[in-house]
Amino acid sequence: MDELPVDTSSECENAGLDQRLARLGATQRALLEQRLGVGPVKGHSLVARTLAKLGVTHVYGVPGQPVYATFGTCAAQGLRLIGTRHQQPAALMAAAHNYFAGRQTATTITSAGAPTANALSAVVVARDNGWPLVVLAGAAPLVASDAGYFMALDANEVFRPIAKWVARVPETRDIPAFMARAFETATAGRPGPVILELPEDVLIGAATDCDLPPRSSPQEAIEINASMLQQAVAMLVAARRPLLIVGADLRWSAPFAELLEVVDSLTVPFITSPFARGAIADDHSLCMNAIAWVVQSQADVVLVLGTRLDWNFRYGQLIAARANVIQVAIDERPFVRHREIQIGMHAEPSAFLRALLRQIGAADRAHARSQRDHSWIAALREASSATQAKRIAKASIDRDLISPLGLAAEIGSALPGDAISIFDSNLVLGACQRMIPARLPASRLTPGTSGCLGTGIASAIAAKLAHPQRPVVAVCGDFAFGVGVMELETAVRHGVPIVVIVANNDGNAGSLRQKMNLDKYPERVMMFQPRLRYDRLMETFGGYAEHVEHPGGVGPALERALASARAACINVVIDSDAPFPSD
Repeated sequence: MDELPVDTSSECENAGLDQRLARLGATQRALLEQRLGVGPVKGHSLVARTLAKLGVTHVYGVPGQPVYATFGTCAAQGLRLIGTRHQQPAALMAAAHNYFAGRQTATTITSAGAPTANALSAVVVARDNGWPLVVLAGAAPLVASDAGYFMALDANEVFRPIAKWVARVPETRDIPAFMARAFETATAGRPGPVILELPEDVLIGAATDCDLPPRSSPQEAIEINASMLQQAVAMLVAARRPLLIVGADLRWSAPFAELLEVVDSLTVPFITSPFARGAIADDHSLCMNAIAWVVQSQADVVLVLGTRLDWNFRYGQLIAARANVIQVAIDERPFVRHREIQIGMHAEPSAFLRALLRQIGAADRAHARSQRDHSWIAALREASSATQAKRIAKASIDRDLISPLGLAAEIGSALPGDAISIFDSNLVLGACQRMIPARLPASRLTPGTSGCLGTGIASAIAAKLAHPQRPVVAVCGDFAFGVGVMELETAVRHGVPIVVIVANNDGNAGSLRQKMNLDKYPERVMMFQPRLRYDRLMETFGGYAEHVEHPGGVGPALERALASARAACINVVIDSDAPFPSD
């Protein structure tokens, strides 16, 4: 092969680069363009370069046709690749990574056909939870439409009812513009999922690399309705028994300091949605999560911020009928629901909080505090403390087998204060929510609004990659664990030191469901084989494993697992006849 006739390190800085390229033969020109990173590039490379320009650092997926080369170009671009065992957890990891990072730093790439359809449940989770997620879906060639092409699927038709936007890139040169729009759309307003198809012929085609286009439709700040704001201020200042309901949509603007100022300066008790736990620490004296049903029924003004009055809040039916309800949300969909509201503001939560604090001066704050029914607040604190004391007493009962509350209490005692905790279960979820406090914002995940089980291991891997210095512990019921168990191998292979605790009660809700529905049926339909040793799966994968059968053993096992600095699995035998936790 001929040597290039010039010193490219200095020539590439000259203004006459285009003229110099024009003087070269085709072979030498191609070699020089490749060395300098200019000129036509394959669609695979355009995808990787665009991801880097968009700030993506992690790509999750299962390489396949036609995106094998796309993964290769992402690696060459310096992106961290996480090869999963299935496309569903890959997409879940990307969405959860973005949640924990607080911005879009992860995406998933799927191969064509059914593998793209495998990401469907993760897209539902991202939609329902309000998480940004861009699925880059490999697809059959554009020319293969309706030709029976191998692995062909019209992903647009599959995902259109669920995603915020679905599109197919028509030409290689359009890749940067379409990807830029996809990432903008995923975060615009209330975040959500976007599906972008990358046909095979678009990926293998060539085009000149280019910068990202300017934002096609810059997101304008939502104007605060001054009249509604004044009404809200008046209601909150005059309230005798105000209540703040905090939702997970505050995650993206992260107005946690302003939120705390509102609570403290106006003396407003608060409760949270499950995802919003820790937005203000659970040990705050005005946190009433332990008696959420009580405080909702007694409040006279309720500010609902960044959440819907969905099933988590019994659709607003727990709120007293006489109470005035103020609801602030990034989109308008929550306003037409099961309960009448007095003020429905379409506003970004952080902008609303800042405007609220500007409106309420020192005199108004003092007046608001004087208006409060302090005997009511004292009674709430007493009731909250009493409820928690009862839970601790139940968890402390001496037993031969570990109860769900006992498991949660042991975990809570051993869990570091900065840990990220993920609860992926049915029966044990209630125990963990009651017994394990949340101390920091965006540090708690549950099956979420959609109630999707099997997300825990994937979410834990994503959380650890987003925050490598923080401990990450997932508590999974044995049913949920089984859905995502093979991703333990992913954690070991990629060196992601998460801890997964399996609450092993022999099936979904232990024996309770079987006895309720199939008590006389001879086969174990809703129960699994007894005392399965899930820890041995982790031993097979090469991670850290322990098995715990008796009360008192969970906390020390968790401490050892965290100290191992390896991906770990602790199999904990739970009383299969234990009832659902109740207060």
